[in-house]
Amino acid sequence: MACLATIGRNKVCRVKVGGLRAVYLGNGVDFQTGWGTIDGVVTSLPEANVYKYDLESQHGMGTYTCPAQSSPENHTIFYTPTVQMKLPYLTALDQDELTTIGQSNGFYVFAEDNNGNVWMVQDAQVTAGDDTSGTAMGDFSGYDITFSANQKRKPYVLLGSGTAFGAFPDITIVDGTQNS
Repeated sequence: MACLATIGRNKVCRVKVGGLRAVYLGNGVDFQTGWGTIDGVVTSLPEANVYKYDLESQHGMGTYTCPAQSSPENHTIFYTPTVQMKLPYLTALDQDELTTIGQSNGFYVFAEDNNGNVWMVQDAQVTAGDDTSGTAMGDFSGYDITFSANQKRKPYVLLGSGTAFGAFPDITIVDGTQNS
């Protein structure tokens, strides 16, 4: 495979915004097979549930990043996509669920950004987490959880249709509960 540049990129308009609208967790065993891509875009997904963590009403509570890890000496490159979300309010039910998630061997994490993109991070695990009550009355009180993975390529993007899984009729979105 030739590793040559094939296109450039013009200056784009400033119409995008940062942050995540939602994070969806899919159990890794449900996504090991049955999905396909064309040109870096996911075009099919297996029949499975994904569990929604709504961040839209809580601005600034989630982020997706994908740094490259390169070694010119060894002629290697891989990517470490990371999805981080803050979940306000500390509850016993959330504590139990997040403990179970932290002990898991892998999830497919779908990060829906505020621009309508949904990034699929394969075999992600909890790599950091924090429970905090804050110090002052105005401080954040809740959970901060980070999922990371090591991948050969950048995460795939889901085929767009206006809603996160609108083009995937075999996916069932299980909405979360708000425990306050």
